[in-house]
Amino acid sequence: MTLTRFQKKNFRKNWKKLRFFARVTPEHKLRIIKAYKARGEIIAMTGDGVNDAPSLVAADLGVAMGKIGTEVAKEASDIVLLDDNFRSIVYGVEEGRGIYKTIKKVILYLFSTNAGEVFTIAGALFIGFPLPILPSQIIWLNFVTDGFLDVALAMDPKEKGLLSGSFKRPKKYLIDRLMAYRIFLTATTMAIGTLWLFSKYYRTDIAKAWTISLAVLAVFQWFNAWNCRSESKSIFAETRSQTNYSSERPPS
Repeated sequence: MTLTRFQKKNFRKNWKKLRFFARVTPEHKLRIIKAYKARGEIIAMTGDGVNDAPSLVAADLGVAMGKIGTEVAKEASDIVLLDDNFRSIVYGVEEGRGIYKTIKKVILYLFSTNAGEVFTIAGALFIGFPLPILPSQIIWLNFVTDGFLDVALAMDPKEKGLLSGSFKRPKKYLIDRLMAYRIFLTATTMAIGTLWLFSKYYRTDIAKAWTISLAVLAVFQWFNAWNCRSESKSIFAETRSQTNYSSERPPS
């Protein structure tokens, strides 16, 4: 069944007010998806039949049923629900957002700590100090200290509120303005603190000054790992706890 001229005009006039569509044909589904996409919305489409294939391809995210769905629908979709349970979509979205947040935390930690080391060396050369940290010490910080803290951040439990409206949609770039500001602020603090303590000892005992610089940078990195766990909470606050679910996952 095709849409008449009156139906097309009525649909274009009132579709923004509609919330439910019933007894729609494959052509209707496709028109609805295109109308929402033209408004800038992100569309997810679920289907199990051959007639759902055009809509599954046109949507931003096509979801097919794994048990009762046809092979055509599975091939046309982006996600296949093996258990045919729509709750699995919610768990998948939460898991994806958790992975996205974890990647941002690790990137923030690595960039800020390495920038701190660069600022420390560059600041010493600019002021006229001797080299405040040796190459072997830099290797130790990057492979040992950073290595364990990276794993700790990667294994951190998921944050609360990943499915709430306060979650910010992923942007084109992983490093946003807030991350760049935090990287610069953290790196500057690390450099100033390290150079201040280094300046008190390098004239009398350079070996002791190198040791202090290594220890100070390592301690800064420990606190920075706690700091990277949250975008809005202090390291002295409880940033998150293990996510508790009121119901168990559906059986696979």
